Order: sequence, then structure tokens, then C-alpha cells
Amino acid sequence: MTAESVEKWTAVSDNIKALLLGLVAIFLILFGMPQMITGIIVNMILIICAEKLGVEKAMMLGMITPVIASFSSVLPIALLMMVPFIAIGNAIYVSIYSAMMRKSRFLAVCSGAVLKFIFLYAMVSVIMAKPVTLLVSGKSQTVNIPQIVAVMMSWPQLFTAVTGGVLAIGVLSLSSKLRR
Repeated sequence: MTAESVEKWTAVSDNIKALLLGLVAIFLILFGMPQMITGIIVNMILIICAEKLGVEKAMMLGMITPVIASFSSVLPIALLMMVPFIAIGNAIYVSIYSAMMRKSRFLAVCSGAVLKFIFLYAMVSVIMAKPVTLLVSGKSQTVNIPQIVAVMMSWPQLFTAVTGGVLAIGVLSLSSKLRR
């Protein structure tokens, strides 16, 4: 086998791994698990994907998952306007992790989780402070974010990102030990 064919096989293998990780995340979302369970597992998958397949694939997965959740009725209606911000929050999470993981995986997870939390909390706070007016069927409607939705975008985001990241570190460490 030539070096070129090994490289092509590795690229195909990475794409298959990314697809499988994405399918697991999407299945969990479609299955309609509670936010704490889904959030932890999706964040774990994002970190594993970032480390094993690269930040670009992890960012793509992090942008797809909230869109899938919005189509599957997992997200409450009031959260639909948060979908782009959730996608950006996921991108922040995996970007920070990828930039810092070589120094300390734990510090990378915590830093990414805190910045994701700050971003999402800031966005929901801005929207709550100035409700959005949408044109629906030719009529203006003001969309207010209920307090429960604001809470969903606060500390649970920090908790699920840190917990999912710590679980990912455990899975990655165990995987590396089993390879030896």
C-alpha cells in the first residue's frame, strides 16, 4: 500500500467517523431526551469530534445539531430564534477547545464552556431586553422569550458543556490507553 493510498483511506475513515458521530448526536436530538442528557452527550461528541477529526468538522456538527433540534420539535418555539446563537456557541466551544487542548484538555473544556455560556447568556439577555417583532402571515407579532427559556440558555449550558467535555476527556484518555 502506498503512502498516498493510506492517506486517502485515512481521509475516508475520518469522514465516516464524523458521519457516525453526527448521526449519534442527531439520533439523540430526534429521540427527544431531556436537555441535560442531550446537551451533555452532544457536547461530549463535539469535543471528541474536535480532537479526532478537527475543528472544522466539529464546528459543522455543532451548527447542524441545533437546526435538527428545531425541525424535530425538541426546541420550544421561543428557542427557535436562538438556533443561530446556539450554533455560534457550539463553534466557540470547539474552537476554544481546539486552540487550547494541547496545553490542558481540562482547561480547554472549561474555557470553551465558560465562553459558550457567556455568549449564549448575553444573546438571550439582549433578546429579552428588546423583544423581536416578526412579520407572521402579514401581521406583526412580538416574540418574547419566557423566563424558562432564558434559564435554559444560562447555567444548564455551562453545566452540559463542562460535563460533556469532561466525559469526552475520559473517553479520549481511555481510547488512547486501549490503543497501547
